Amino acid sequence: MVALRLAEALGVSSSISETRNASFEPLRSDVWLTLQTTYAQLLIRGRRAKGKAQIVGLIGFADRLRLIWHAAQANDPFADWWLVKIHDAISTVDARISLERESVQELFDTGRPFIAVPAQNREPFRIKLRFASPYAYRAAQMLAEFDSLACELLTARHIGRLARRDTTSITHSVASKIRGVFNIPLRFRHLGIDRANSHSWQADGQIAKRYMGVIPQDILEGKRRAAFAPPILSGAGEALPPFIEIEEIVQENDT
Repeated sequence: MVALRLAEALGVSSSISETRNASFEPLRSDVWLTLQTTYAQLLIRGRRAKGKAQIVGLIGFADRLRLIWHAAQANDPFADWWLVKIHDAISTVDARISLERESVQELFDTGRPFIAVPAQNREPFRIKLRFASPYAYRAAQMLAEFDSLACELLTARHIGRLARRDTTSITHSVASKIRGVFNIPLRFRHLGIDRANSHSWQADGQIAKRYMGVIPQDILEGKRRAAFAPPILSGAGEALPPFIEIEEIVQENDT
């Protein structure tokens, strides 16, 4: 009120009113993921083939994550639990990749005139991303860090600083951890449970426990949520959000 009176005294009240009534377009930003290695590229779309186990890639992970994200907005405690699991899993893999990169980089830091720079693809794979959840972007960043690790491992093998079996072992081990993160949303079941609605809990709580396990009490009570969990919105459970947008894929070289 004081600010408004001051504005009126300065003759700028009309501009304040216009600003309040203005309709602003949502902010947009371009997010690109650039990958150098086939190891990382294969984890973009995953694999769905007859006679072979399904591999969920980044795109499938982000698509399933939107359902969990929307359920968390609708006050579903199990969705909150799954976001905590995803947050912790990504953090664990990030730490593993960071540790492996530090170890490999020590192989290049010999303190001698011989200097090796990690290899890069002359025509890398690029994809433009637009996701509904920050955890999908965190997963993309995790994949980018794995790609950098793979480049360093391949270079270390090429210059004779790391044996082939060690390179293969580390690469496959970390890739397996990433696939484990991408698989987490598969175990979520959307049952429309609402913490604030005792009827929904009584009707579907036992089914949720059967499929997803016993939820930690602090998450059930809403005392613990994931660091990047969405705000709880009234009426959020009425409709699902739109499908994630993955704009033009530019694959200049898939080698």
